[in-house]
Amino acid sequence: MLAHIKLLNAEGLFTSSEILCTYYLSGNVHPSSESLLMMADALYGKEEYPKALGYYKKCLSNFSTRIGGPKNQITPFEIEVRYKTALCLIKVRDDRNALSTLESIPPAQRSLGVIFQLAKLYQAKGLNGSAIPLYQQCLKMNPFALEAALAIIDLGGGNIIDASLLNSAHPTPPHIFSTLGTLSNMNPANDQVYEKRLEPYDWVSLIPEIHSCHNSYTPQKALPILNNLEKKFPENTHVVESLAKCYFQLKQFEKAVATFHKVLEIDPLHVSGMDFYGALLKMAGNLTELNKLGHALVKSNSNRPETWGVAALYCDLKAEKEKSFEHIDTAVRLGERHAMAHMIRGDIYLCNGRPEQAVASYRRAHSIVPILPTYKGIARSLAVSGNIKDAMHTAQDAVKAFPNNSGATALLGMVMSQQASLREKAKKMLQQSLAQDPKCQDTVLALSQLFILEEKSQDAINILKNHTHLVPPNDIVLTFLADSLVTARQYGEALEQYNRALTINPNNENTKRGLYRVELLMKGEDPDADQSSSPVETDEVDDA
Repeated sequence: MLAHIKLLNAEGLFTSSEILCTYYLSGNVHPSSESLLMMADALYGKEEYPKALGYYKKCLSNFSTRIGGPKNQITPFEIEVRYKTALCLIKVRDDRNALSTLESIPPAQRSLGVIFQLAKLYQAKGLNGSAIPLYQQCLKMNPFALEAALAIIDLGGGNIIDASLLNSAHPTPPHIFSTLGTLSNMNPANDQVYEKRLEPYDWVSLIPEIHSCHNSYTPQKALPILNNLEKKFPENTHVVESLAKCYFQLKQFEKAVATFHKVLEIDPLHVSGMDFYGALLKMAGNLTELNKLGHALVKSNSNRPETWGVAALYCDLKAEKEKSFEHIDTAVRLGERHAMAHMIRGDIYLCNGRPEQAVASYRRAHSIVPILPTYKGIARSLAVSGNIKDAMHTAQDAVKAFPNNSGATALLGMVMSQQASLREKAKKMLQQSLAQDPKCQDTVLALSQLFILEEKSQDAINILKNHTHLVPPNDIVLTFLADSLVTARQYGEALEQYNRALTINPNNENTKRGLYRVELLMKGEDPDADQSSSPVETDEVDDA
């Protein structure tokens, strides 16, 4: 009978297994560990985790073996039970007991799965120093364990992923991570460097490099890698999604939207990274496409945080606050370790005048992966709440973490400009940063805003115009240029720039409002006389 039940579990017929197990167990005063495990596995398969946990614990109680030291051994069957018990504990959100259960398995007998789950639990507790060596051990056991490599990068340990992590017991495939960390020494313009690494398995080592570039906000280094990968794997959703994120970081929003759309053309049920796409569509004010994306994600997988993150963005754009908060809470519940869910929650809190809650959400995202956007979210929320001192400290930390990133410098300059006594110092810093990287949009906008604060609108206009000549401008830059022109009372040119911005993004509400105001000013009317008369409207679409 147990052999049949085991086979049913393996085939996914969990209800059949459960029914048979109830009869088998009720007919035995002292049920065997094997029968208890099969009942637990059946319930686990049915996602009845609390009930399954009870049977796993009964199974564990049958073992007389106790761990007395590192040399002690336990049977493979007991290791299986302990591992499955830990997985079930994780499902019921009892990480503390899951950790102790996995730790009870002797180190010499831990499988790749046991070690990886241990590392994840240590990481969740903020014990990064304990997590990184375990992730390294995963790579020694299997160099294709990409999740371990990506986790090390997220924890800031990318520089220690190299050939020394690879086990000599794996002569084939080649040492795929041996070149990770050498990207900064390569010439991104030399495509041959990357082409040589595409055969036969060396391309796998490029995946962590792409992730490292994304986290370090160096998309210009990732692009040549991705361009060559796309040649070899033209319909690969991971490559195309990574390209879209690069364009997003480069502020090439039109390209980013088109590339994310291409991902869905390749695979209409793709979920990974779609909350980034949703954030782009929200920024563009595109309710229709955001609604379509939300419906597609619900159809694909309603149990992923990306799905409910997009639903929250859609409701927030429609000013349905309660629904927005409800959906983002669902996203966080489904993916407590999904940093983007916490970022979206922070954005929604900040947009709805709740900066204190926004700080908490951004800090949670930062604890998962400390990247430049999390620093920005924390600093801006603190500044909005009036806590300039802590905002300054956060911006300074960002500059330390990203010393060669002009976006981090722009963040510090933006925070400093909030205090009149520091504006001159902020101006010099931003001007130096702009001289080093004239194409950085964040620096251009921060310095322009500073000039506006100083009532030097023409200086702001000159910087913004110069930026539009250096890089293809997006609607954000053009709208800010138009706003600056209005401040300088150059209404005709402002009208031209607003229309130019609307050509790029017809849904930008700030652009529409600015255009409406300048048209009234050109007629000699006061645009602030009646705020309710603005004709800007939002298309009504079905809820996601």
